[in-house]
Amino acid sequence: YKIEEDGISMRTIPGNGSYLIANTDEHNETGYSNEEGENRKNQMQKRMRKLVTCEKVDMQEPKLFGPNEADLTIVSWGSNKGSILHAMKKFENVNFLYINWINPFPGEKVKQILGKAKKIIDIECNYSGQLADLIRQKTGIEITERLLSFNGRPIYPEDIIEKINKTITG
Repeated sequence: YKIEEDGISMRTIPGNGSYLIANTDEHNETGYSNEEGENRKNQMQKRMRKLVTCEKVDMQEPKLFGPNEADLTIVSWGSNKGSILHAMKKFENVNFLYINWINPFPGEKVKQILGKAKKIIDIECNYSGQLADLIRQKTGIEITERLLSFNGRPIYPEDIIEKINKTITG
């Protein structure tokens, strides 16, 4: 909880025999619960600096698979990657923007790539299309074509191929 310039406090490394027990309240720099306004403000500012540090040091840019220009761009994240890459083997003019970092969100890079897309499909394993909504919030690009699965099972390549065919033809 120590306030650091880059926002990153030292932590216990898993597997070394040490451990940390903490409650869900705000903590001061020495680790004790402290809900005072000034302490809360300082801890939140530290967390936000951590995001800036993360952008500078660790953040991986979204990865575009397939041709730079395509008739259709798929956008997704997480465990859908394998099924999408498998389905793409059936198409020559489809690409896939894989977003591997959600926060901080790489809005400019996503906007640059999706801004050139002719048609876009969002593929996600959740009820509402959370990534598509985040893309709209951060870039202004609205993705209306979605393939969503929320039955607890993965999205299969066959489902993706069917959605691509329907979107391309019409």
